[in-house]
Amino acid sequence: MATIPYREILNNIVTRNRLQITYSVTQEGPDYAARWVGTYTLQGVGVIGSGSSTAKVDSKELAAWQAVVWLDSRGYRA
Repeated sequence: MATIPYREILNNIVTRNRLQITYSVTQEGPDYAARWVGTYTLQGVGVIGSGSSTAKVDSKELAAWQAVVWLDSRGYRA
């Protein structure tokens, strides 16, 4: 089963609309039970997507999904 590449979709939206976003990731909890929180921030607006997972890459993908939904609801398209 293929998954939708939200990070790629987000990158396309950002490029097409000349937006400036940043990504940050933080680790919560001890190393043996780490939880990663990824956050996308749009310049001049604030946080537009945040995702949390035990896998670092999944937290980034979840944050990208939320950012895509947020941008789409405001008329930004890839």
